[in-house]
Amino acid sequence: MRRRRRRGSAEINMTPLLDVLFCILFIVMLTSAQNEAKLRESRDQEAAEYSQSLSEKDAELARVRENATAYKTLAESLRISKANALVASLRNETLGGRHTLIITKETGESTNIPLGSDNLANALSRLEASIDPLLTEANGSPLYLIFTCDRTQIYTEEFNALNNRLTKYQSEHKEIFYKLTEP
Repeated sequence: MRRRRRRGSAEINMTPLLDVLFCILFIVMLTSAQNEAKLRESRDQEAAEYSQSLSEKDAELARVRENATAYKTLAESLRISKANALVASLRNETLGGRHTLIITKETGESTNIPLGSDNLANALSRLEASIDPLLTEANGSPLYLIFTCDRTQIYTEEFNALNNRLTKYQSEHKEIFYKLTEP
């Protein structure tokens, strides 16, 4: 006896196909989430690098502005010196870790005076010793003392002592003109 095969519609089992599609969908979703996290991380890193670069440019700009102020003071000194006056520029800096007052004559000759609370009396006497020859050299002509003070490079005690002494010099000598500027 022979069995007959029945011809009819063939049924396709969709369960394995759906299992494979869901696995592929899960893998795509997982990798896209990881890629998004990597993109965020790289974006944050680029932002940090840009911020650091911007900070470096700001610091460079501040140095350029300081130099511009020093050149302005020098230009003002030169302009004043053309009127038969003697000009001395005073500025404070930190040299070798110590606060220092630098006195520069219009000839370019400079004197460095170390500052510090332990050295303040000595610094004031050296300031006087530097200004007295300038008075003699001025010989009755005006003597302009221009103090460009960077408040971040000097202690308040030092600044007050120097400013008071220079103001006192101006009141004691009619030919001294003292001007305080900030960079």
